[in-house]
Amino acid sequence: MSVLKYQNLNTTYFDLGLFLNNFSMIASGQWQSLFLSHIQPFGLLWAIPFYFFSTDWAGTVILTLQAAVLVLPVIGLYRYFGIISALAFSFYFPLWYNALFDFHIDHIAIPILFGFFFFERNGKLLHAAFLAVLLAFVKEPFALQTAFCGLYLCATRKNYLLGFLLTLFGIVYFTLAFQYFTSYFNSPYINIERLISSGSYGWLGNNIQEMIQLMITRPYFIFLEILANQDKVKYFLYLFGALGFIPFLRPIILLPAVPILLLSLLSNTPEHYSYNSHYTAGLIAPIIMAFSEGLPAAKKIWAKATFPNNLFIPTLVCGLLVCHILAAPSPISRKFFIEKSWFYHYSVYLPSKRSKMIKSALKMHLPTNPEIVISIQNSLNFGDFSRHKHIFVFPHAATEKSPIANMSKLSWDGFWDFIKNKELEKEVPISVWADYVILDLKKPWFIVAQGCHWIRGKCFEDKQGFSNNFSRLVEKTEEQFDTIYENDSFMILKNRSNQTK
Repeated sequence: MSVLKYQNLNTTYFDLGLFLNNFSMIASGQWQSLFLSHIQPFGLLWAIPFYFFSTDWAGTVILTLQAAVLVLPVIGLYRYFGIISALAFSFYFPLWYNALFDFHIDHIAIPILFGFFFFERNGKLLHAAFLAVLLAFVKEPFALQTAFCGLYLCATRKNYLLGFLLTLFGIVYFTLAFQYFTSYFNSPYINIERLISSGSYGWLGNNIQEMIQLMITRPYFIFLEILANQDKVKYFLYLFGALGFIPFLRPIILLPAVPILLLSLLSNTPEHYSYNSHYTAGLIAPIIMAFSEGLPAAKKIWAKATFPNNLFIPTLVCGLLVCHILAAPSPISRKFFIEKSWFYHYSVYLPSKRSKMIKSALKMHLPTNPEIVISIQNSLNFGDFSRHKHIFVFPHAATEKSPIANMSKLSWDGFWDFIKNKELEKEVPISVWADYVILDLKKPWFIVAQGCHWIRGKCFEDKQGFSNNFSRLVEKTEEQFDTIYENDSFMILKNRSNQTK
């Protein structure tokens, strides 16, 4: 399903296109892309398809591998717990969003965490610890889960030495990754300190120390803030309610889920506590394992309530199925059939003549030169875009000049100097116009990553007048660019001041 969406041009730049571009740049020698936004060493593995396939087909290979990685835990769950646990995992809606919401490297955390629990269950603690260490390399927030995996080993196996070393590694790695790697390799793009104070967690304090102090000294304040947000409460209830709240019967197994759950609930960014995003990746394994281990206790509670024993399994399976139909984006879900859900509606998986037209036009009119600067609509993602070194998301570089950073200046020598001196080399990025702008007015409208409610091919008007703002930005773009191709509301525009390119 994810491949069909991608081949039919129904994926987004944030984040599939962004990852494909990063992997393409890594394959071309720009290793610094491993550290863009997050520290993701596994990007080296995902860059391999770009050595053997075209940019377009490399995306197909990557999405196929992502699906294969996500289904791996079914084998272990069926082997250790039986068909009910395997079904619960297969029906669990966060799994489907991690598979169909484009591509995110977070998905690797799911089989790694399951492997950690399976090895721990078999008493192979060194194997479990090794996987917990690998978990940190998925992305630096998962290093906090690594630390809590150490606490889990202390609590369940009483192996205090191994647990302490694992916790220490997780904390040290997270600190190094966040304060040094992220700060240095993202310095051309963002200011980390400013991002902390004004971003998702700015309400907790101006730095990590202040945030930790607030959480320790005023936990009641934070708890009330979370309860006051209905969407956060729904997020929590959906995650556990879809499994009948059975995971709470084995709360110790949920220990590794604590940091990811807190990162979501403490954030002021709605995407972080959205049940249909990739931020649930670190929660799936602990919750499903707690569900599987909690089933015997759930059966006893059912029996004590004087319900017929032979109805427990049918009732449970029906509940899992109903929750799946209501919340998941699978072919048996309501989202698959209703038109309001553009991103998961069945139509996005069906080949169309219009998609073929767009692909042909792009191959004909967009130069293959990777130095060409392009600005694309977030909802229009094409595999061949990933070969370009500089990609902006509309309206950046289309309505005004946008800064372009020189990643090649970042080096290990510069990184070591930064660690020693704790000062970043100041660099003034060059601002440029895009050479080409690609828009499709029949796809959901986006202003960078902010979209509107797209219903039946139209932007549902909101109080902020999103459609008027988007239309004005398109008109402003047409003042600087010439339309060199237009067909059925799909447009390729070329910067009139760069006609020689």
